[in-house]
Amino acid sequence: MRGPQECYIRVRMGLRDSVGKRWAVAVVLACAVTGEALADPGQVTDGGTPAPEASATPDAGAAVVPPELVQDSPAPYPEALQGSGHDGEVKLELLVGPDGAVQEVAVVSATDAAFTDSATGAARGLHFRPATVDGQPTAVRLSFSYLFRAEKQKPRAFLAGLVRRKGNRRPLIGATVEVEGAAPVQTDADGRFRMEVPPGGQRVRVSAPGHVASSFLETLEDGQSLEVRYGLEPLVANPYETVVEGSRETRTE
Repeated sequence: MRGPQECYIRVRMGLRDSVGKRWAVAVVLACAVTGEALADPGQVTDGGTPAPEASATPDAGAAVVPPELVQDSPAPYPEALQGSGHDGEVKLELLVGPDGAVQEVAVVSATDAAFTDSATGAARGLHFRPATVDGQPTAVRLSFSYLFRAEKQKPRAFLAGLVRRKGNRRPLIGATVEVEGAAPVQTDADGRFRMEVPPGGQRVRVSAPGHVASSFLETLEDGQSLEVRYGLEPLVANPYETVVEGSRETRTE
C-alpha cells in the first residue's frame, strides 16, 4: 500500500488586516514521491521564488500530480499586535487528505506565539485539488507558511490654530485652510481649525469671503503638532476703524 506522498508547498498568503487591506500573494510548489522533486523546482506563480529541490528516487513509472490550492484561507493579523509594527511567519505541516481537505495542522515554527492561533485556524479552511498517483487521489504531507505583514504607519503631523481679521483681530468663521496633500478644512464658530498634514515644508493657503487670501510657510516634523495664528486683510477697509500695527503673529508648538 502506497503511503502519503512527500510534498513541499510554500504559499505567501494575501493577509488582511482589520481594515481589509491585502498584501502580495505568492505561491511556490514542488512535490516529491519518497523525497524526489516532481514539479519543476523553478516553477513559480504570482511572483514567488523557486522551491528547493528534493532528492531520492520515485517509484518507477509513477505518474504523480502534485496538489493544487483551490480555496484560499487568509489569516488575519492578530488584534493583540495591532499597532506594534511586528512582522511574522508561521511554518506549518499539513496533512491533506484524498478529498483535498486539511486533516491535520502541526506548527513547525513561529516567530511570535501571537501569530500561531491565527495561522492554524486559517489553515483548516484551506482546500486543495488532491494529489494523484497514477490517477488515484492520495494523501500528502506538505509544508505551508503564513507570512504576516504589519500595516506601516504613514508619516503625519498636525497643524492647528486660529484665523483672525487683521485690525480688530476678530475670529473669522468659515475661513478655508488648505495644504497640498491634505484635505482642506474650515474654521469653526471660534475661528479655529485643526488638520492632519504631511511632514516637511508646507505652504498653507488661508482664504475667507471678503478678505485677501494669504499664504504662509510652515515646517513640521513627523509626529509634531504645530499651533499657529493667521491674520487676513479685509478687502474693503472700514473708514471708522483704526488699525494698530503690532508684532508678527506668534507660532507655538
